[in-house]
Amino acid sequence: MSQGKTFEYQTNVKWTGALSGELSSSGVSSIPFGAPVEFGGTGGQWSPEQMLLASAEACILMTFLAYGGRRGVKLVAYGSSAKATLGRDTDGVMRFTSIVIQPVVRVADEDSATAARELFAGISRKCFVGSSLLHEPRIEATVEVEPSAGPVSAG
Repeated sequence: MSQGKTFEYQTNVKWTGALSGELSSSGVSSIPFGAPVEFGGTGGQWSPEQMLLASAEACILMTFLAYGGRRGVKLVAYGSSAKATLGRDTDGVMRFTSIVIQPVVRVADEDSATAARELFAGISRKCFVGSSLLHEPRIEATVEVEPSAGPVSAG
């Protein structure tokens, strides 16, 4: 069975002391990170847990923009928030047991609203970050029509 195109990504981590490090990759700014306070970190830095959640949330946006652009969605505004629960699963393994992403989208017309709602219905499977996780994120989207605003192409 052919796998089609593949893409490779590389990151680097350097320990910077205590429970902190620095994440880097070619061509982008590095990101300091550390353990969250609940695991002995000092706080004030991105944690791996936040970065994983943010990756899933950002992937939902990028996926919506790509597919929305193909469907002609006239996007006015997009914002989202995300929540994850970290806990022990039924096997006693510590992992994210749920991820909920709540996009709020404003579009220019009813056709765009219909297309956006249809996209959100299956977007978890299309977002490769979310579909790579043990539990796909649950999407709770709000799509509103704002016909008086000038549209911006979704992709």
